[in-house]
Amino acid sequence: MKSLKIAFAVLIVVTFAGCHSSYYSATVDDYVDAAPRVALGMSPLEVRSILGPTQSQLANTDLRHDEKYLEGQTLVEIQYYRSGWQPDGRLTDAEYTPYIFRDGALVGIGWQHHRTVAL
Repeated sequence: MKSLKIAFAVLIVVTFAGCHSSYYSATVDDYVDAAPRVALGMSPLEVRSILGPTQSQLANTDLRHDEKYLEGQTLVEIQYYRSGWQPDGRLTDAEYTPYIFRDGALVGIGWQHHRTVAL
């Protein structure tokens, strides 16, 4: 009886992990399909209308939330989209792609651009 309970518990964990990974995989696949439609110069709203739906399956805790700040007189906005997934249970920068806007226009995509904006 004890081995049956253990087997049942393992089955539940494996099933949950499979479902969990499938929505991450679907999110990344949707992102990869949509990302080429984004172009420099687009507004934050235009980018969100393209990429936002790709993130709809994610829980709030799986999202990396937007940032906004002033750099002198320039408004800098950064939107992050889940673009990768590692099944290690950790959320890392490598699983997201930043989209950097200056005064309402997309000026950079990716961590290399993010770091130059922050300097």
